[in-house]
Amino acid sequence: MEYRNPRDLIPHPISIKLYGDNHIDDLVESIREFGILTPLTITNANKIISGHRRWRSALVLELDTLPVEIKTYVNELAEKRGILEYNRQREKTFSQKMNEADLLKDIVGEEAKQRKIVGKSIDPMDTGPQGLTRDIIATKIDIGSGRTFARADKVWQEAQQGNTVAQQLVNQLDKGNTSIKKAYRIITSRGLNYQPPCGLGLSAIAIKPNSLF
Repeated sequence: MEYRNPRDLIPHPISIKLYGDNHIDDLVESIREFGILTPLTITNANKIISGHRRWRSALVLELDTLPVEIKTYVNELAEKRGILEYNRQREKTFSQKMNEADLLKDIVGEEAKQRKIVGKSIDPMDTGPQGLTRDIIATKIDIGSGRTFARADKVWQEAQQGNTVAQQLVNQLDKGNTSIKKAYRIITSRGLNYQPPCGLGLSAIAIKPNSLF
């Protein structure tokens, strides 16, 4: 373990993209009383792999040093995998899980290209059936089965493409006010104008009356 000035550390843009700028008030008070109990994980270039909230808290508290462990990564893909692994146990919103899924798809695609270039064999996640890949991603982001992930991804991709109904559904999924199955049925249904049950916070959506059940 070593020590660094928190002002010398660099937040990893991938982590910020995945998990956002989370609330730290409680952590600040904990660190004020007990200090930083778990070292941050950083690269040789002082980029933070794990510990962004602890780092931000240290800045708020104007600490001169904080404990770090330095880990060497062979390339940027390895750093991305490291960020995902260090955050595996954290509690996440639907959006955070789907951000992880998007990153995993990018990693898998890039690693498959690299293996093809050097003539190495490619594992099943790279070239196997689509169902196998989605099962692996579903397990890694802890979202249920591959089928559940496929439904979640449909809602997520619609939201990313500007579908306002999907965007509202993602917001409700983040709050735990609806399920992936219900959101998927809304997005894939067509038909009558139907007002979703109270609590979803959605405007009238053109879907079949029984599509939520």
